Amino acid sequence: MSILKFAAILPVAVLATGCINVQANGHGDYGFYDAASVQGAVIANDEIHVTVSSNGCTDKSFIDADVERDGRDHFEVEFERIRDDHCKALRPEGETLTYSFQELGIPTGASVEIRNQVRK
Repeated sequence: MSILKFAAILPVAVLATGCINVQANGHGDYGFYDAASVQGAVIANDEIHVTVSSNGCTDKSFIDADVERDGRDHFEVEFERIRDDHCKALRPEGETLTYSFQELGIPTGASVEIRNQVRK
């Protein structure tokens, strides 16, 4: 079982550089310009690796990361799809995108909570 698939079934995972709390108990439908369909997420080495649904073309330009500070050293991140992926490739495993803490404005070693629901 890959680490991304493993993370998708755990609601809370604590890793070396931070804390991740993935909301995993809902199955709502997400539309265009709505929360991204997250299949898994891992935080390691001051990076967030998030696996999102893809039809073959999804990259970081399709997904916006909304970061909010919730306390001194705690941040909440929600990934939002801002463009539809109209490609025709079958990608049931999704696409894994990597965001550094630096590019998201999150300090090294901060506690991070991913607000998206995990879809299987």
